[in-house]
Amino acid sequence: MQLEDLNHSQLVLLAILASFITSIATGILTVSLLVNPDQNPSQVINRVVERTVEKIVPQLVVQTVTKEVPVPNTDGEKIVKTINFSSPAVVKLYLNSVDGTSLALNSGLILADQKLFLTSSSGLKDNLSYFLKTDADKKITLTWALIDKDKSIAIFRINDDSNNLAKIPVITFSKSNTTGQTVVGLGASESADNNPLSVGILLNSENASSTPNTLLRTNSANSDTLGGPVLNTANQLVGLVVKPGFVLPASSLLNLIDSLK
Repeated sequence: MQLEDLNHSQLVLLAILASFITSIATGILTVSLLVNPDQNPSQVINRVVERTVEKIVPQLVVQTVTKEVPVPNTDGEKIVKTINFSSPAVVKLYLNSVDGTSLALNSGLILADQKLFLTSSSGLKDNLSYFLKTDADKKITLTWALIDKDKSIAIFRINDDSNNLAKIPVITFSKSNTTGQTVVGLGASESADNNPLSVGILLNSENASSTPNTLLRTNSANSDTLGGPVLNTANQLVGLVVKPGFVLPASSLLNLIDSLK
């Protein structure tokens, strides 16, 4: 290893080592000259330094270079991974207006493996035409599959035989949602560079007494993420934002999806 390859900590250790060796050499030289005044001081110094470096330096350098420090996997890192993984599946819902223009509505979640789109039913009417957009601004038409006003949920079938969904990640459903767990609410905007998100915790959990209409409460659900998913830090769907502060849990979503089959 070259001197220029050493980092700051290693250089400090090397300086301490040099000082240590010098101290030892000085002590041994002093004792040797007192015992045998006729010795050549330069020979004594060279011999002491050579033997000291031979015994001490290799062990110290090897320990310094090969020591590994584990990097902790923090909640922050998990949140970032969840956002990066799941974001492509969160898109805006658009309305086909009679004048040929389009109107951006709620956010929603694409279930690519089932060719379904889930969103909040807030403001939607089942007699109107809706669609999604891909990155290339290509329209993907939708067909109504279900609208449940009581649960504030709407499900569409995605009419797409191309590869538009090939890059969409497959989102799995969480089987256990507990109070206090970290969750991330994701929304979509018309500008892909400015998608809203909110990090928070679950304020309640599902239990044996929960009914199909039980909603999860979380501070990660707000008007900006309405219709979008709330996910845990394992990239699993906890539920869908149906109104600010409330999420329809994954178990209820699965029941509704199963009813379509």
